[in-house]
Amino acid sequence: AFVPRLASQPGTVTDDTKTYLYLDPGKYIRQAVSLWDPNVAMGTVTHENIGYLLPMGPFYWVLAELHVPLWVAQRLWMGAILFAAGAGVLSLCRTVGLPGPGRYVASLAFLLTPYVLQYSGRISVILLPWSGLPWMLAFVILALRRGGWRYPALFALVVALVSGINASSILYVGVAPLLWLVYAVAVAKEAPWRQAWGVAWRAGLLTALASLWWVVGLQVEAAYGVNVLKYTETVPSTSATALASEILRGLGYWYFYGTDRVGAWTQSSVAYTQNLWLMGASFAVPALSFVAAVFVRWRHRAYFILIVVVGMVLSVGAYPYANPSGVGSVFKYLMVNTTAGLAMRSTDRATPLVLLSLAMLLGAGVTALVARVRRTGLIVGAAVVGVVIAATTPLWTGAIIANGFTQPAHVPDYVAQAAKTLNATHTSTRVFAIPGNNFAAYRWGDTIDTAYPALLNRPFVTHEQQIMGSLPTADVLNAVDVPIQEGTMDWNALAPMASLMSAGDVLVQFDQAYERYDTPNPQVLAKQLQPTPQGLS
Repeated sequence: AFVPRLASQPGTVTDDTKTYLYLDPGKYIRQAVSLWDPNVAMGTVTHENIGYLLPMGPFYWVLAELHVPLWVAQRLWMGAILFAAGAGVLSLCRTVGLPGPGRYVASLAFLLTPYVLQYSGRISVILLPWSGLPWMLAFVILALRRGGWRYPALFALVVALVSGINASSILYVGVAPLLWLVYAVAVAKEAPWRQAWGVAWRAGLLTALASLWWVVGLQVEAAYGVNVLKYTETVPSTSATALASEILRGLGYWYFYGTDRVGAWTQSSVAYTQNLWLMGASFAVPALSFVAAVFVRWRHRAYFILIVVVGMVLSVGAYPYANPSGVGSVFKYLMVNTTAGLAMRSTDRATPLVLLSLAMLLGAGVTALVARVRRTGLIVGAAVVGVVIAATTPLWTGAIIANGFTQPAHVPDYVAQAAKTLNATHTSTRVFAIPGNNFAAYRWGDTIDTAYPALLNRPFVTHEQQIMGSLPTADVLNAVDVPIQEGTMDWNALAPMASLMSAGDVLVQFDQAYERYDTPNPQVLAKQLQPTPQGLS
């Protein structure tokens, strides 16, 4: 879990999740406590920022206080997620009675999955529900067998740790422990319905209490914030790549396949769609799991086959969008016509259900074979591990770093000096930065979120891809920035519009990587600002 991550491109910092966790984690955590941020977008109800209070924010804060290099902290964070996932499968194997070498095969098959590559370089926090799934299932099983409050409490603690940033992900993976209660009563005959209900209400109550801190934040955002769902990825986009074949090998997330004028957003997507031997290895892993499911005689085989089916139906969702199946049509209707359904549009969040089940079935097959013919079983088990490793070759070659989306551990000196100067003047006003930039692509690095809010003690505003603040705020920023982007700006309007936004300073950013998002050429922009526009000093 850790060594290959630490060996991946030493010294390189990737744009993982939130830039502000790297620039000033202490300041960001203090701000995340408040659901209102007056410093961004002329004041905004924050979007899921409160979720960074646990565990990602404290993790980076502690390592920053210990002066751990930022790139090392990132690798340790990613390694911790992978370690928890693998250890969780080992715990689940012990809980369901899967002995022998098969449990290690299952652990590695779940830990080393291409699914990780879809998120590791950009939004690794989304991997937390995947990592917590085997623990959640193990604690529900133990709660049903042993009763009491201990294991429901542990279940609630895991949910609180992995759910604060993305509610839809935890809802998808929560299907597995819920179906275990039904399976244990109706199929395995391990407990009566009354006992299952006791586990359900205890775990549900404690989970609600443990997660109340971020649930309330989500409710406040829904009531007073911009409907972010309307202005991000669409249902046709998220459904376009949710093929059953891609889900089986742990892929299918729409962003993974994206490209722009500079190249692929995730370089490993090229290998998984064009490298024949890697494609073969990635399909071989689920194929071996299906073989094991056919031949193994394991008491819990029916449950994990059920989870494969349910997980596949949820993961495929509305694909193909233009002509979905009957079930897919229901998903499509809900996602297009209801806010709750739209929130669940990234159906690949259900893929961990499929991955966990295939890993467990694969491990059960290896254990059964070793029990029957030990030497042959051990050889086959080693070969299976080799296939699992081969299927995730990019994980071993540094692909957890999203090339083209990296940044230095510290902003350049001139950026820090600009921020210092701005902090010393016009402190009761905000800073308005031009030109706008979709995802903060600078010549010195891509930070996704513009770096200045972390460096300034004053409010800051610029035009970005994601709408924040309010729709009138977005209209004002569009009115100023779109003419700048299109080369039709009446520069005499800049000072009045900046004054309207209570800006005491206009920051002109000539260091943008303008070729990525087609922002104005800095040399052309500099000429347009000569002489200084009317109303500006």
